[in-house]
Amino acid sequence: MEGRIALAWSDDRGRLWETRGRLRDVSGQGVGAEVRDPVPKGALVSVSVRPAGWRRSGIVRHCSRAGNRYLLGIEGCDITWCRYG
Repeated sequence: MEGRIALAWSDDRGRLWETRGRLRDVSGQGVGAEVRDPVPKGALVSVSVRPAGWRRSGIVRHCSRAGNRYLLGIEGCDITWCRYG
């Protein structure tokens, strides 16, 4: 599965943050993404994927820099919740 991904989360002060990128992979346990900005490990994120047309929540389990992008592992975005356009 490929698609554009948008993530949104709130920090400990209640400020809303967003970043965009691309979906790299999907499994029964979560998704892998490549995004423009770092996302804190442990953050609860809202995940939206286009053109698949689905939205789900998950927890960021890892975030590592890869050049000018960040690779994320997000747990809790089960493929069985997807709704295909």
